[in-house]
Amino acid sequence: MHQSRKQYGLIVTDMMVGLAIVSLLATILAVTLGYEKRAVRAADQQQHLAVQAEQVLVSMQSGTPVPEIELPQQLHVTPVEAPTGTTAAGLVWVRVEVTRGPQSASLVGVVPESAATAYGATYE
Repeated sequence: MHQSRKQYGLIVTDMMVGLAIVSLLATILAVTLGYEKRAVRAADQQQHLAVQAEQVLVSMQSGTPVPEIELPQQLHVTPVEAPTGTTAAGLVWVRVEVTRGPQSASLVGVVPESAATAYGATYE
């Protein structure tokens, strides 16, 4: 049984359309995986910044030397207004913020006033 030219042309056209659809789906998958990699990288960076902020806050609370912050990251310690009557004498509330580029992580905690002023937080 011989296929007519019309049927043969239809089969070739179907194959080409099928390949075009598969190529389109593969391109969409590749782009999606690229976005996922960037999102995972950003989440990992955010977690790293949060860990560093936590290490700095714990060091300030315990009176141990604050770990070095890797450049180009920046460390900011700023005073935070505490609710009335919630802080013991000699302790103050601070926000510890570690920033790298557009990302930052911050934690708020209670530290000795001497540790806070050593990092530029001023209190009246």
